[in-house]
Amino acid sequence: MTQNPSLVPQPQTPYERLGFAAPPSLLRRLSTEHTPWFETIEDIRAGLEYGRKNARLLEWVRSQMRLRLSRVERRCIELYFFDGLNYRQCADALEVNVTSVYRGVKRGLRKLRKAARDYPPREAGRRRTIRPRR
Repeated sequence: MTQNPSLVPQPQTPYERLGFAAPPSLLRRLSTEHTPWFETIEDIRAGLEYGRKNARLLEWVRSQMRLRLSRVERRCIELYFFDGLNYRQCADALEVNVTSVYRGVKRGLRKLRKAARDYPPREAGRRRTIRPRR
């Protein structure tokens, strides 16, 4: 049984984070570079940029799913990849055969891979308009 995180006291000071009794003079002498909770400003910036990049990628994938995939393919991929269900659980949720889910995921991935290969569009004048599927 796990405790409610809001009820578990969280350490507030470096003294409490160490987990053992230490005088403040010892804490001042500890190098912040060798502690487990230290991150340089460059590490923080790199982490934020990594998060932004992943958010842009996810936004692009979601938009391509809306544009290129059928409703069933989109739902299969959402359940399988975003919700972490296996094929059997997806089939139960959609009330279809497991094979239908497997094929829907494979077809959807094939279409998304093609969209990734074609991105960015070659020429603005020759760009084909893709309407969202229902």
